[in-house]
Order: sequence, then C-alpha cells, then structure tokens
Amino acid sequence: MHYLALAFGLFFFGGIMGAELRAQDDLLVSGEDLAQALCGSCHAIGATQRSPHPVAPAFRDLQYRMDFARLEEQLRQGLVASHPEMPVFVLRDHEAVALVRYLRSLQN
Repeated sequence: MHYLALAFGLFFFGGIMGAELRAQDDLLVSGEDLAQALCGSCHAIGATQRSPHPVAPAFRDLQYRMDFARLEEQLRQGLVASHPEMPVFVLRDHEAVALVRYLRSLQN
C-alpha cells in the first residue's frame, strides 16, 4: 500500500513539475519572440550572433550593463534609452516578465 501511495505521489509531483517546466518554456519562447520582433533589427538576441547595428549590445552581454529587476519595471512603465535611435517600449506585465526571463536565460 505504501508503494502505491509513493507511486501516486511521484506521479502527481512529476505532473506538477512538468507543468511548471512547460510554463517556463512558454515564457522563454514568448520572450524570444518579443526580442526578435522588437529588438532583433538592432541587437543580437541569441547566444552567438553579432548585432545588426554595430553599437547595439548583444543581449547575452546585458548582465554587465543593467539590473534586470529594474529593466522589467522600466519595460512596464516605458523604457526610454539614452540614444534617439531606440524607440520607447511599453510592455504589458506578462510581456515584460517573458522578455526579462529570456534575457536572463542568455547570460553567461
């Protein structure tokens, strides 16, 4: 009987963990899609490529330039860059979370 309870517990826990991992994967995919659509014309948004705009930092190196917790809030309120070429971005809560989660996944 104990084995049955243990097997059920492992099955239930595995289902919860699987759902959590799928949700994390969905966030990363959403974040990557946002990065490509909003930022890919200037920034390298992947792990290895070069930025199309020569002075735009690669997303994989942003950990050295900014605080991601602050970035998430700035994206919600309206991210304004110090240079005029970059547009102002205002993202919904779930978009800001997804984009920052994707950025974090790229860091070394």
